[in-house]
Amino acid sequence: MWWKWGPAQAINAGDCLYSMSRLMILEENKLNDQTKINLLQKFDLLSNNMFKGKFLELKNAEDYKINLSDVINTNTLREITVFQYIAELFNKTPKNLNLISMFKNIGDLYVLKNHLKGFNRLSDSLNINQTFSQLENEILNKKKIFPISYLFDEYKDSLEHQKKLGTIYMKRMIEFEDMKYLNELFYSSKSSDLYERENLKNCQKK
Repeated sequence: MWWKWGPAQAINAGDCLYSMSRLMILEENKLNDQTKINLLQKFDLLSNNMFKGKFLELKNAEDYKINLSDVINTNTLREITVFQYIAELFNKTPKNLNLISMFKNIGDLYVLKNHLKGFNRLSDSLNINQTFSQLENEILNKKKIFPISYLFDEYKDSLEHQKKLGTIYMKRMIEFEDMKYLNELFYSSKSSDLYERENLKNCQKK
């Protein structure tokens, strides 16, 4: 029954929340009409970018290979767009722009660290009966997290590795043995060093 009604109800709930958010802006008495129109335009753009980001994320999951730039773009649409939307609500003073930039860097750092944490936990805990976080479930369902994307980028010219990675990501679901292989490959390659440097760069920007 869930497969018949579950996805439809999720779509209905999403449409409802989107409509209610727009109504809250329209019914705000302290805002003039022009401000409301401006906010609605920005809100619609934010929503469109987030929906597009989710679509690309699901599309990337079904591809047997991926470009690092695609994952960065998808993350920007889903995560960073929110900060850009908030920035548009305030005066563009140097102080406000600096604050938004700082939040963006914190967001980038959080995503990198969270992806790596989920990646490592799945590789260390090969127990099918354990409880997984939302991110860990998404990884097992072939979400191209940043550590995986770094691997695809590093070995994009290696036919041997491309074949192995492609074989893994053509499966319906990632197996625990695959996670162990991916983790070992990540930490034995240049990808882990590049990843650490990107983390450090975001820390310094904070």
